[in-house]
Amino acid sequence: MPYKDPEKRRIFQREYQRRRRAKAKLTNHCGPVMSKAYICFKAPQLRLPGIAFKFGFYVTDQPDDQAMIERDPMYGKDIFSWILEP
Repeated sequence: MPYKDPEKRRIFQREYQRRRRAKAKLTNHCGPVMSKAYICFKAPQLRLPGIAFKFGFYVTDQPDDQAMIERDPMYGKDIFSWILEP
């Protein structure tokens, strides 16, 4: 064990578990990874941080990218999504 003091170990474990749960909630890898496609006709060359639409389309299976697009204020008004089945 990295800590001989049980109280320090308990504090470390709580923080570790909290970070692990937060990461699991963000990535949500408990199920199969779903590819999603996004479409935006109003701004076909739309750019978000780390994401670039090409000809109004963007396809991704990365949960972080999906969350970023779905948090954008244009999502639901100008940006729409659908799930791609393998």
